[in-house]
Amino acid sequence: MQLIFSRMEPASPRFYFKSRRFTRADRLCSIFKALRQNRGMTKSAFAAKIGVSVGYVESVESGRSFPSISYCFLCAEMFGANPSWVKAKYAIEAIERYSERLKGRLGLDR
Repeated sequence: MQLIFSRMEPASPRFYFKSRRFTRADRLCSIFKALRQNRGMTKSAFAAKIGVSVGYVESVESGRSFPSISYCFLCAEMFGANPSWVKAKYAIEAIERYSERLKGRLGLDR
């Protein structure tokens, strides 16, 4: 049996988007991770202190999940960050993330 690969459709952009991670050093998730590590806190201790699961902290810090605004405000309170700055940074990252998703769904990123 011989497969003809020229007939195969290319993978959809959404497939590749799902594997993309948002872990640049200037992202909130990376900033909060660095602050947690600088304070010597483990993920489990940090999660218990702010009232979320360890899995959620791992998911956000690794870039698999986009953090909620409430998580960002809890981190800001914990680390003494300016809530206005966190809110503005969150808005910018949310717009970037959702515009990339929309471009992928509409096929504009090709």
